[in-house]
Amino acid sequence: MEERFYLLSLKGADGQGEDFWLASILKGLDQERRNRIQSIKNPRKGLESAGAGLLLQLALQEALLSKREEETVSSLTLQELLDRAGEPLPLHFAYGVQGKPYVTNYPYFFSLSHSGDYVLCAFSQREIGADIQQERDCPVERLAERFFSQEERRRFAGYASEREKKNYFYECWCRREAYGKLTGEGVGKNLGSCIDDKAHWIMLPSPEGYRAAACMRLCEKEK
Repeated sequence: MEERFYLLSLKGADGQGEDFWLASILKGLDQERRNRIQSIKNPRKGLESAGAGLLLQLALQEALLSKREEETVSSLTLQELLDRAGEPLPLHFAYGVQGKPYVTNYPYFFSLSHSGDYVLCAFSQREIGADIQQERDCPVERLAERFFSQEERRRFAGYASEREKKNYFYECWCRREAYGKLTGEGVGKNLGSCIDDKAHWIMLPSPEGYRAAACMRLCEKEK
């Protein structure tokens, strides 16, 4: 099975009210995710977590039905996600040493991320990490100097315009976040080191003003 990617837009969620969408999505979730969301006080954060959970449900449902979309990333609105997802599957989770979640009753791996108005779900039969980042105004040169590898800093310095530098900064940052989710160690573990040859990389098509990336573990023979 090839990797599947699902991107949920939360734009317009406040039109009918975040509470309305949250209540609608909760019906399609596994019990563990529902319990977790009930402890979230912020309605927007609760909606992000619920959307991520329903994207995972949809990915599992479509994988089990051998459904395959033509798009690299399947983009959905809240209503489209509700219409497309079926009855919730019972999911059992285990957690790695660093807290990375795994589904134990299906042979699949997943990674969830959210930023700004979007939630991303990456899904595969091999271990995977994914991240989406909204571009914001930040001191990219200072951050790149502090956190990037020597090769990344060299490439960053080679871009002439501020726009190019910002694009490359967020591309690198997304990759680092995705790799931290792949390993379960978080972004801080490999800051300053080269990660280019440590995984298979995919830069995902993303909405304007966002960057998204995913990576998969290398097979033993590829290391």
